[in-house]
Amino acid sequence: MDNKQIINGLLILGVAYFMFGQGGQAPPADGGGTIIVDNNIGDAATVTTNVYDAQANSQTEIAVTLYAYLTSGVKLVNGVASTTDISTAVVGDTLLLSGGDATYYMDEKTGVSVSKGTQVVDMVGHTAAAETSLAVTGYDSDMNTLTAGGVAQCDYNVTLGADADKTYYFKLANQDADSLFRGGAICTFSYNSTSAEDFTVIDSRFEKATLPKQMDDSGITVYRSDGGGTTTKTGYDYCYKFKEKMYDLSEWQEITVKTLFESGSTDPVNGNSGFGLLFVDAGYAQSLSGESIFDFYRHDDNERVTEVGISDTRTDPEGLTSGAIVCVE
Repeated sequence: MDNKQIINGLLILGVAYFMFGQGGQAPPADGGGTIIVDNNIGDAATVTTNVYDAQANSQTEIAVTLYAYLTSGVKLVNGVASTTDISTAVVGDTLLLSGGDATYYMDEKTGVSVSKGTQVVDMVGHTAAAETSLAVTGYDSDMNTLTAGGVAQCDYNVTLGADADKTYYFKLANQDADSLFRGGAICTFSYNSTSAEDFTVIDSRFEKATLPKQMDDSGITVYRSDGGGTTTKTGYDYCYKFKEKMYDLSEWQEITVKTLFESGSTDPVNGNSGFGLLFVDAGYAQSLSGESIFDFYRHDDNERVTEVGISDTRTDPEGLTSGAIVCVE
């Protein structure tokens, strides 16, 4: 054996000693003396989800409605509390986790690889703002606050002639401490078509979307044309989605939206016509086909906005919380 062979042999022995130690055993992977052995693909696995409230001042775990799917679309759990373990996964699965309810929003987590028999996944949730702690303010085209309304179902009064187009701005602010409003859409309506032709969102951050069945069917309480109390206007006219999926308003944050009101061919008098809007939040909910879909309404036969996020007061947007009604004279 020549010197070169001897040197190569010593090098091999040195590498083996370094890798496996004196006892011929790999050094512990976790620093605690335990040998980590990967589970085999297909072995049963339990996935535990810990959801922490990003709005809390200290680390706080919350229980949120959870949806868990394989990336292939197969449903594992649907609508259970996030504190419930997922016991139907196997090693090798890749999961998509989402959720939320009327109390909490949840951030989606994709590409979660199940690599061992017991796995913990940390997720982010948010306490949803109470609708009563939201605040809407209306402004004219010069950003002057609109004149307060003098009767029920009129948050504001404005004076316009026939065939007039007027720009208005509406600001939504979250005044609820340690909470979040996850905005998804704005739904609008006008009433008494002869003197109130149309009311639309003309803000470039929003685009016209599907009018969900629940919003189309909603009976909205408005001021009566004869000045004798209130009556019901059937259905919102349009909904406009935020183009970038959603906007988040943490405590004391706000968004201001540009709108356009077009009066009709008849001169409005005595507040007998008007327009209004409702800011609607967005979240995850199970669709008719079983998927977890993020939107401002649930994708099933009823298309309800009240089954996504907070329960919006769609039938009575008057009150300057999540909505407003403007009476036109």
